[in-house]
Amino acid sequence: MTSAVACRGKGDPGGGHGGVLRDAITEAMRAETNESPGIKSKIDDVAAAVAAVKRDLIGELLLTLLLVLAGFFALPILLGAVAIYLATTWRASR
Repeated sequence: MTSAVACRGKGDPGGGHGGVLRDAITEAMRAETNESPGIKSKIDDVAAAVAAVKRDLIGELLLTLLLVLAGFFALPILLGAVAIYLATTWRASR
């Protein structure tokens, strides 16, 4: 289950997990119970959605960090290659 699918709740048209939790709490208050299997399953769905979002965010953060580090190390090499190219073409044109 992806985080986008896991976060969709029937009571929250924006796609966040707040609607599912809100519906579960409202249902529990109406039933005047502490916990029921239906409410517990909704709370478990919210927990799964939060975990999926965390996994997605951590994955994206690591990928971004790797790309930044690759760019950081590749930039001096690229600038060195451009400097060598410019120096050789400048000498050749004289």
